[in-house]
Amino acid sequence: MLAGHVPVMLLYSRRRCEIIVGHLVYPEQTATAAPGRPVAEWAIVHGLAVRITWRTFRKEVSLMPEPSTEWLHRKRAERTIKNLEKNYMTGFYFPSSQEAVPKILEHIPQDSVVGLGDSMTLRQIGIITRLEGSNYHLLDPWKESSMEKRILIQRQVLLSDIFLVGTNAVTLNGELVNMDGRGNRVAAMIFGPKKVLVVAGVNKIVRDVEEGIERIKSIAGPANAKRHEFPEEVCPPCGVSGLCSDCRPPLTICCAQVVIRGQRRDRDRIKVFIIGEELGL
Repeated sequence: MLAGHVPVMLLYSRRRCEIIVGHLVYPEQTATAAPGRPVAEWAIVHGLAVRITWRTFRKEVSLMPEPSTEWLHRKRAERTIKNLEKNYMTGFYFPSSQEAVPKILEHIPQDSVVGLGDSMTLRQIGIITRLEGSNYHLLDPWKESSMEKRILIQRQVLLSDIFLVGTNAVTLNGELVNMDGRGNRVAAMIFGPKKVLVVAGVNKIVRDVEEGIERIKSIAGPANAKRHEFPEEVCPPCGVSGLCSDCRPPLTICCAQVVIRGQRRDRDRIKVFIIGEELGL
């Protein structure tokens, strides 16, 4: 078997055989013969003269989920959004990040001061790159290597026009569940920025607050502890074992546990964009 290729035909006669090999080409690739290979070549395999002929086959790949999966994602998102509305928060659902990003940007006026929360989801969907290349005043604390400068920008984020952030979990009851180490992210979600835009993949939807906390302890917490590559002497135990040990300060990154049950009056302040993909941690 030739790595990276699929034999699609075998022609054999006594001491000679020909293997026609299919080189799979994906939509973003050019349909050419196998890279670095001639159209045909000969080799001796177990005493046989083998002629290898290279062919190219185009493989169309759909990034969209199966219809039944997309239906389930949509139904869960619809219930979540209905309850977000009851809690004075606005919700939106998009099947893919390609559809979501332009709509999210419509909620960010040009020349706005945009603060960023630490979020793998935002980086995955490419919206930060779009913001960097446009007419926005971007506050990204994670670009700073100095902790002193990072904390300074995190404080400035509290006065931003738009706070763009992910969430550890969103419940079917329309609640946002998060845990923070320093608390800057949840602080800005609660108060400070004029508007908060929360972006979440469907994998963040949970049944209730208890399931949301369990998700943080079993998935988001350990994965984030590993992602930040803490020095060994200050690394949370879950960043080594992959399991929550309910650790305490100074090692824990789960210092501030916050459940946003709703907004008291300003129902337009927090907008939640749910995307029908698995995103973030």
